[in-house]
Amino acid sequence: MKTRIPCSPSPSLLQKIVATLLLTIGTFTLNAEEPKPTETPSILATVKNGTRWIIQINPTELSPTANAVDRLTSIEVSKMKNTTTRIYTRSSGKSTQHWIKNQYIVFESSSPNNLLVFDMNQAIAGFPLPEELANFRKSDFPEIQGCLPENLIKEELLENRKVLFYEWENKPNIINPMMLPPNQPGKPGATPSKEQLWVDKETRLPLQWKRQQEIRTYKFTSAPSRNDELPKKFKETLDEYLSKLNPVRPPKIP
Repeated sequence: MKTRIPCSPSPSLLQKIVATLLLTIGTFTLNAEEPKPTETPSILATVKNGTRWIIQINPTELSPTANAVDRLTSIEVSKMKNTTTRIYTRSSGKSTQHWIKNQYIVFESSSPNNLLVFDMNQAIAGFPLPEELANFRKSDFPEIQGCLPENLIKEELLENRKVLFYEWENKPNIINPMMLPPNQPGKPGATPSKEQLWVDKETRLPLQWKRQQEIRTYKFTSAPSRNDELPKKFKETLDEYLSKLNPVRPPKIP
């Protein structure tokens, strides 16, 4: 039986995770302020609007899903002023679209006609969420965590570019480590995850990131011209979600 990479659940599994987490998160946040995690200095720059980048994902020899038929193979991101799109493509050929506007992620779940909404402001610090539901308002690269300026090892050349090479062990702060998949960093008894990162010295954008089960390569270009608003079905889904949160109430009769 194949085991999927923990960071890339299948669309159908993602739908179940979202449903469960939204209920749990709602319970945590109903009568309490959102926890404020300790901020760490970012070694990565914020991507400018009008940028497109493609993340190629290749499994390492340690990946339990190296030969799986449904692993995540690439992420295509297009960041504009008002919206950002993230297209996740799997080795089966299936892809799903995630559209980000303000604090909301509107995304395809088990099928293109099944759309869900996730409020990034409702995420709880230390509560594990799928990578697809990370807080993209805080970072364009939330998948890269735990790397600090003091983790810089050396400067070197990568594809004729001057790069900064970082290496560290990722020990995420998880509220309930038992919720994590086996051997995931932060799980009791799990093997510490040594991570390596190559950052363009001039732009401070990631070029390559390696961890226990995969290597990701980042390629940046200008984003193609497109409408900077949500597509119709995504907008309708978000509007319906917001109308349920803030229903229009009739005025009180004196």
